[in-house]
Amino acid sequence: CKAAQAAYAANPTTGNQLSVNKCVAHNGKVLPFAPKNKFNISATYTPELPPSFPFDLKINATYSYSSMINFDLDQSSLARQPSYGIFDMAATFTSKDGRYSLALIGKNLGDQYYTTFITPGGAGPVAGTLAPLQAGSYTRLQVPRDAQRYFGVKLGAKF
Repeated sequence: CKAAQAAYAANPTTGNQLSVNKCVAHNGKVLPFAPKNKFNISATYTPELPPSFPFDLKINATYSYSSMINFDLDQSSLARQPSYGIFDMAATFTSKDGRYSLALIGKNLGDQYYTTFITPGGAGPVAGTLAPLQAGSYTRLQVPRDAQRYFGVKLGAKF
């Protein structure tokens, strides 16, 4: 592979057939699993409650964002996760002495679907369809638990 000797080229033992047969150099391409932008922002609010309340309240909100991620070294469109943002909230009620707590939790409140890993394969999308991922167009699609909205309750006690 002379064209890519000093370049960033696919490993012939793990690359796809296009990379192995044509010795595609990857100079200047975005690395897989590396979004251009990714950030988290969080805010906590503790309202002043009347002294007669038997608990303290803390409200937390978190937003996490990731720009487009491609999971394939060859930048296959089948291995692309579009940008997404996840919004979580929690309300925590804590006893005045700090021994007991109850948290009401909402995760992925916008119900934003996303994946954390896609391995492309097959011949690509089924002809005549608009959906980017069809049967036979990928070999592995890893979907995290947080890819759907869900709610929870957390109880705490300190002894």
